[in-house]
Amino acid sequence: MAISRQMINGQSAHSLLSLLLDCFEADAKKQQTQAVTISIQRHLAYLLNTRKGTLSYDKEYGMPDLTVLYTELPYSLDDLIDIVKNTIEKYEPRLTNVCVTQQMNQRQDCVLCLAIKAQIKPDKNICFATFLLSGGCAKVAVEELCAE
Repeated sequence: MAISRQMINGQSAHSLLSLLLDCFEADAKKQQTQAVTISIQRHLAYLLNTRKGTLSYDKEYGMPDLTVLYTELPYSLDDLIDIVKNTIEKYEPRLTNVCVTQQMNQRQDCVLCLAIKAQIKPDKNICFATFLLSGGCAKVAVEELCAE
């Protein structure tokens, strides 16, 4: 049985090419979304580890000294969450609908564990596990599954 140029395994070559191109475009879009997610993760880590007043070109960029808030936990939890949320909303424009909540702390060196849930424009949900460590620094990790 001869195979025509237009038919491959019962499908037209055009639809096979379309299928391959669709797979390529979907993979490229997924890689682009992953690159944006990693970029946001890195920026959040930089933002949360920078102390206000250290950048000469923007004295408001970053977080205030959290030592006092740490010592007043759990009473200062709402203030700390508001500071993190407001800082992210001001300095990370790629995120919308930012929501910061406390998570269960499962690390010994962690003062507080926060979940940062948001949307990447236009409509992709994302979640970052953020660990505020006893030394004053923050670690930010991308959560694959956001618990609702």
